[in-house]
Order: sequence, then structure tokens, then C-alpha cells
Amino acid sequence: MVQAVGAGRSTAESLDGSTNVTQEPARLKPFDQKGRRIRRGDWVRLVGIPAVVRKHKGGTLRMFRAAEGRTFRVEGFGRYGHAELDLTKKVARFHTIWVEPDLLSLSRRRHPLLAEPSNQALERTGRRRANHARAPRRTGRSTPGR
Repeated sequence: MVQAVGAGRSTAESLDGSTNVTQEPARLKPFDQKGRRIRRGDWVRLVGIPAVVRKHKGGTLRMFRAAEGRTFRVEGFGRYGHAELDLTKKVARFHTIWVEPDLLSLSRRRHPLLAEPSNQALERTGRRRANHARAPRRTGRSTPGR
């Protein structure tokens, strides 16, 4: 059996000449309509409705139309690269949609995590971080034994 592996495809050829092709769907790149990278936690504006949804009638299309033009936080990315948007607070309760990143426009970046400053940053400012923990804070009386 001869096996050839390509980009996103694997082909297996047996001795009788038959070919078995399995192809995985392409993963979407996390870039908005202007080519800016989208990350989990960023705020994006939904600027379009997917063509597949435009063909539907009913609740799904109404939900996308209500969400169009509004900003949402990217909760994550799906298996094929679709951005996950939670519509709970702004459009529909307990609803989540997955949208192609090219139908989004980056509105603002996520807030940086409130992390502890690194040792390098402290050394640049001339301060050093203490390597020991502070003593526990005392509660109760200020003078013992009374």
C-alpha cells in the first residue's frame, strides 16, 4: 500500500489500483474583513450574515438580523475556525452563534489580564520584588494579654 500525504488530504492507494481519498474541511483563518487578527476575548462587530443563513426563514435569520451591527466578545473558535459569539445579553437569551471571521470587524482588543509585573519590568524601574511572603495580618487586640 502506498500512502501520500498532502496539505489537509491523505490518499491511500491499494494494490488493485483503487484510491481512497479523505479530505478534511479547511480551517478558517482568524482574520476579520480588514485582515486584522482576531483572538479570544476581543470585541468584534458582526457586519454580515452568512449566505447559508440568508437562505433560511424563521428564527435563525431573525436572530442574525438582530445581531448584525452589534458588538460581541469572541468566546472562542470552533473546530473549523468559526468565531463563537454569545448573544445572551444583547439579542437572544441562551443563544450562541458561530460565524466566519471574515464577517466580523475588530472593534477593540481584550483587556490585558491583571497579571503581576515581571521581574524584568521591576528591574527596569529600579525596584525589586520581595522573594518572601508578607507576615499574616493580626486581628483582635493590639496588646497581648489584656
